[in-house]
Amino acid sequence: MFFLPVAESIFISSIVAQGFQILSDGLQGLCMVAILLEFIEYYKDKGLGWLRCIIISCCIWGSIGAAFISVYSLIWIAITVFLLEIMYLKENKIRAIEVFKRYYKLLLSVTVPMIIAVVYFKLNHSLRLAYEQFYKFNREVYPQYTDGLGKNLLAPIIESYKNFFSIIADKINAVIVAEATNVAILQLVIIVTATAFIFLMIYKKRYIEAFIYFMVMCCSATRGYSFHGLAAWYIAIMIIVINFEFTLMENRKAVYPVAGIVSVFVLSTYVNIVADNLLFQQKSISGVDEKIIALTDEGEGILIDAYCNDSLYLCYKNRYPVNRAVYMLPWYMDWYEQDTIDDLLNKRPRVAVYNENIETWGYMYYSNAFFNELNEKYRRLSNNPEDGWMYCVWLRNS
Repeated sequence: MFFLPVAESIFISSIVAQGFQILSDGLQGLCMVAILLEFIEYYKDKGLGWLRCIIISCCIWGSIGAAFISVYSLIWIAITVFLLEIMYLKENKIRAIEVFKRYYKLLLSVTVPMIIAVVYFKLNHSLRLAYEQFYKFNREVYPQYTDGLGKNLLAPIIESYKNFFSIIADKINAVIVAEATNVAILQLVIIVTATAFIFLMIYKKRYIEAFIYFMVMCCSATRGYSFHGLAAWYIAIMIIVINFEFTLMENRKAVYPVAGIVSVFVLSTYVNIVADNLLFQQKSISGVDEKIIALTDEGEGILIDAYCNDSLYLCYKNRYPVNRAVYMLPWYMDWYEQDTIDDLLNKRPRVAVYNENIETWGYMYYSNAFFNELNEKYRRLSNNPEDGWMYCVWLRNS
């Protein structure tokens, strides 16, 4: 278990582009690992103490808060625990009062954070907005940009199994046609090794553990194995590390060659990252950032589309966005374009950064109402698209 956090840190940064930078999907992955570790311990001792219940609650709400689609992974754990508890109650012939004593800690741990959140949003007059953003948005808006994923409740489950078999086949094909990179080979090694260990658990009649590992890993990749599938990689690495430690204790000589081969791919990608960071030369301030700083005062807000310019330097210089939907992506503009217009009209920033001609995930010209307001009340530094960043910077008409 000592090697688990080390392995997660090294592998995640090696196999997924920006895997160590995507906070929400990374948090989902950490929560899934923690709740699976608790499940394994629960399966051994059937205990439901305060500490375990609090950890379970943190993992449930942490993963759902990071990615609402986590429910498709959590449901398998919930169903399995429910069935195991029925068997436990029957075998031990527990009376009704003892049932309450057994489950009140879990019930309180899971429901109290939900109640606190509901009360908090209600007091801030944002309960309806929370519902719309947590749930409704993912059911009505986002599916329009993900081939319907989310609109059909069964679609994420079906897609997760398709993605599991596809990644293995795709990586093998990449190796055959000599197009596989070190990262692709490492991904193939990890997913195949994790699957092999799941089959090994089945061979050793550890059916419940194998079932939970496989279902949760698959359903954590409903949107594929890119950065949105970080949780699946976290789980796959956990499966390998835990079973690797058991195998190491049983037969140390057999694992040395495997460890050596895997370490080659791990080090090749990880060393490249480290080497690039060591040789990194600080870039000069971009022209657009320099111009924005010159046109504004410290602490002054700007309206910015972060997809057009995502520089953190502006935040460092205390020029924060006045618009709530900072990344003006197509699915956000479907619901929040008017909010962005209101921010423009009410906050009246002197400077705006926006380019309607940028292609965003295959979409263009998806916020025309906002552009019309901007074009009416602001002027570009340059009307020539060939002038680069000057075409993206707008100044408010005096």
